[in-house]
Amino acid sequence: MPRTALFAALSLLALPLSTAVPAAADVSAGVEIRLRGEAWDAPSGNPTLEQEFAFGLARARARVDGQWDEWTLTAVLQGAAAFDLPERGSFGIAPVYVAANDGETDPAGAGVAELAVGYRREGFGIAVGRQGYTDGFEAATGVPYLDGVKRARIAERLVGNWDWVNVGRRFDGAAADLETGRLHWAGFGFRPLSGGVDHEDGLEPLDDLEVYGLSVTATDLGGSGLPGFPYPYQELRVGLIRYDDARPGALVAARGEIEVTTLVAHWLAGGPDRDLILWLALQEGDWGPAEHGAWAAFAEAGRSFPDRPRSPAVRAGVALASGDGAPSGDGGGDHHTFLNLLPTNHKWYGGMDFSAFSNLETAYLQGSLALPASWRATAELHTFRLAERADAWWGGSGAFEERTFGYAARNPAAGPGFRSSHLGEELDVTFARPLPAGFGLTLAASYFLGGSAAAEVLTRDEDGAWGFAQLTWSR
Repeated sequence: MPRTALFAALSLLALPLSTAVPAAADVSAGVEIRLRGEAWDAPSGNPTLEQEFAFGLARARARVDGQWDEWTLTAVLQGAAAFDLPERGSFGIAPVYVAANDGETDPAGAGVAELAVGYRREGFGIAVGRQGYTDGFEAATGVPYLDGVKRARIAERLVGNWDWVNVGRRFDGAAADLETGRLHWAGFGFRPLSGGVDHEDGLEPLDDLEVYGLSVTATDLGGSGLPGFPYPYQELRVGLIRYDDARPGALVAARGEIEVTTLVAHWLAGGPDRDLILWLALQEGDWGPAEHGAWAAFAEAGRSFPDRPRSPAVRAGVALASGDGAPSGDGGGDHHTFLNLLPTNHKWYGGMDFSAFSNLETAYLQGSLALPASWRATAELHTFRLAERADAWWGGSGAFEERTFGYAARNPAAGPGFRSSHLGEELDVTFARPLPAGFGLTLAASYFLGGSAAAEVLTRDEDGAWGFAQLTWSR
């Protein structure tokens, strides 16, 4: 379906489906405030850049929700500011903040993060306007443990709100869904907004970028019937996402427009305390003048033990995203690096956000324990490798402004082509606890032990460390 037709079709669905909207309303309001301080001992490939620095982030959101029978209205106002960013940070997210805000080390901005009208009746729903979106979580499982797994491990792999960074990502457009028995249908058509790390020009439409998609989730398929298969719930989701990017940053990166279609599917099996996930994405389209064909996949399993002392939980998995064995052209002019679209990558590929899901192989192990005084401790270990040594080490989480692509290609200082594929290992440790009166506290530390491939890029110091303290309040 042409994109203009899809936008029109989703918008027409928002026309009144009844003759009158009742005047009685149920209105609620809330506030969310987040303060975070980060300290870095960052890797470096340049002795003139700062490796040790600290900075602060602050974000406040005021939300109003109105309910009129089947109708809803959601409005969110946001203000965000960063403090004492390094003028010449060597690596990581700090120099990205500074570059996105034209060199400003104390940027700030405010705007309308969400403003949408919704309608829901008899299994059909639609929201039109400015809103967030999390692909992969269109339908809930009804099992609390599995819904938590879907939000943490599946949702936002390709299209997400990127709320870890200070401004976040939102979308202008429409999203609709329809429940028909065990099938949950969903569709969206969006223009993403600027933001992410861009405070000064955040929450403005990116006019040259469009993303739209359709998906169907078959829920509650039951067990497999296989003896010893301990997963009573199963679901299968299949979707298509179209990404059209003609921003100046994309035109430079691809030497032309990027038009990519992604077929994505996941299978989730589980129960009240365990899960198994298989996820696959296949891409085809145009990467400027080249034909694009790429793939990505992950498989992981988790188990919690709520009845054991300290309620331990464990998780392990592997994730793979294709790279290009000949990025300058393989004779046919094809491009094979997986495009990560518009995700929230902070969730999966190491807390320090050094890698995007492109040209990447990673294996990981996670464990968590309940501690006294309502603390929860989580430790996660990753190992990272390049899928193709001829390709780059990619970083980023997708488009956030017109002038840059949203992904950075890091190549060896000696020139294109890595001699090694070993990027390194990262250990992340997090302590979190709720506090009275709507407060919450998170403390975390990470260490990146750079491998020989990382040392080819970061010739001064391939290792890095990071820590943060975060205080949240909502009511």
